[in-house]
Amino acid sequence: MTDDVKLAELLPESYELPSQSIEEMEGDVWSATDFPSPLVQRVYNYRKLPLSELGLEQVRLLIGQAVGLEHLVPIAIDVLDRHPRVCASMYDGDLVAVMGREEIGSYWADHGELAERFLRAVEANIASEANKEIQMNFLQIRKRLKP
Repeated sequence: MTDDVKLAELLPESYELPSQSIEEMEGDVWSATDFPSPLVQRVYNYRKLPLSELGLEQVRLLIGQAVGLEHLVPIAIDVLDRHPRVCASMYDGDLVAVMGREEIGSYWADHGELAERFLRAVEANIASEANKEIQMNFLQIRKRLKP
């Protein structure tokens, strides 16, 4: 997949993505500054985009930075329900991998129903992954979610 794949392309036609940005939904406007890295600049820019315009890679990057989780994770789970091994930009299952990072663990603890749905995507990736290193990553995610 590429950065050009929009969330709307991966969801049913009836799915209504919010037309507000993370910045608007959270009521938290970051001030423009000299950005210490291109990554921070991208996160700053993506927070200003309406969710309906975000691409899958942009969502993967924001979740990986723990930005907008309350708004993005439920949508990402809806994508994973339909495409459990979706590739945002790097490899099949990269969205699952970023959503299973330890830094996001507290989110799952507070959102049990979404965690159960996410676990199904993790299990699908464990069963399908041929690369042993990536498969071990998915096994570690499962262990964190289901100790």
